[in-house]
Amino acid sequence: MKTLSLLFIAVCLGVALNFSVAAQQATKARRARQKSAQPQKKSEQPVADKAGKQEQEAPQLQPSQTQPAASKPQAKSAIERGDDKAQSEKLPGAKGPLYEYVGKAGPKVIGADVGINRNDANSAKPPKARIFPSGTKKLRIEAKLGSAPRSWSVKVYNTLGQIEMEPGVVMQIVDPRTGEFVLGIPLDPKTGKFDDGPYQARVELDGNIALLINWEMGGDEQVKDGDKGEAAWQNDYDKFVLRYKELLKSNQSPEKEFVGKKVEWNLTFKEIDAQGKLQFDGIRRNVTQRMAGPWASFQAKATSVDEWKKLKHGDSVKFRGSIKTVSTFLIQDHVTGENVPWGDASVVDVEPIP
Repeated sequence: MKTLSLLFIAVCLGVALNFSVAAQQATKARRARQKSAQPQKKSEQPVADKAGKQEQEAPQLQPSQTQPAASKPQAKSAIERGDDKAQSEKLPGAKGPLYEYVGKAGPKVIGADVGINRNDANSAKPPKARIFPSGTKKLRIEAKLGSAPRSWSVKVYNTLGQIEMEPGVVMQIVDPRTGEFVLGIPLDPKTGKFDDGPYQARVELDGNIALLINWEMGGDEQVKDGDKGEAAWQNDYDKFVLRYKELLKSNQSPEKEFVGKKVEWNLTFKEIDAQGKLQFDGIRRNVTQRMAGPWASFQAKATSVDEWKKLKHGDSVKFRGSIKTVSTFLIQDHVTGENVPWGDASVVDVEPIP
């Protein structure tokens, strides 16, 4: 009986012990689940602080803080670059030379000028500078070259950059005696007019910038240290013929523009007769499609006859004289059947220029 009692007590103690162990394990499991369900505030905060500290230690560099290159090339001007980007560089305008020959190859530049119309620009005898009135809508540049270029182009700039131009009719004249070439280029800005300020035309010949032409917009039209009012035709026979044709075609009076004006032309001497009448080679220009003729006659100055007689046929001579009268004729064009005007200017007191 005693033995059974002791066995019963042992069994009860084992059950109680197992129950206590199971309860402890359940409590631990419940605490573990509660712990895992809570937000990990303490473990997340150091990460955020660390990230914030990293952002403060590595701020974004400003352009001025960038490390300079080991060797920085010297900046080139717009002319050296040859680009079309807007440039804030200074332009000489009327303070600088009217034109500057900067070419290292290709045709030589003899002279250049800029004017409002064809007869204003005088590349044979340009002034020192040009200033044009505010609101001027169109200009024309002219370049006289030693020979004809294979190719050419022109770009116009003000202090803001390149000015876009409308296409226009270009004048090209070749002197058959000397090979000299005259290039006349119209400038018609797409904006409708030239704004006030300095301008520069950059003329490219055979792929290289060879000529710079400077002028100023804003103020009364004027030239500086030049022959103000002298038309280009007064120094160029070919331009005289072109102007004569323009006047006749538009029914304007050649007398009003020509008579009394002095000329200085360069022609090829042929002969002088007993009455002092001079003949020159190469002065015939087209009147109709099939006919050409001279547009001027010449009378030597009495005191210069001996000087003329010293010249030989074929000699190139520069002379001065004045236009006394002009005459106009009508001649029929046998191709079109139209009556075409033809003119003759009487140039007197003609004497060679030493």
